[in-house]
Amino acid sequence: LELYAAITTGANAFLRSEYKLCGIFIVLAFPAMSVLIAWGDKEDGKWEWKNGWLSGVSFVVGAITSIVCGYIGMRVAVFSNARC
Repeated sequence: LELYAAITTGANAFLRSEYKLCGIFIVLAFPAMSVLIAWGDKEDGKWEWKNGWLSGVSFVVGAITSIVCGYIGMRVAVFSNARC
């Protein structure tokens, strides 16, 4: 039980620091990606904001899904290792 608590504490610290960096990256990449895609897809001098925002939202949804899967995977790994 003491080993499980130590592993859980380490895993939580790792996830906290990793997800803090992921959050910063998402907050910075979302607007940059949206603007650059809108600018790159422009037709007749008009920026394609719909394409930019949809691409940005897709990026955020994918990032959040990846974060949730990583969290679930870490929980399962910690629980499995503690049982050994």
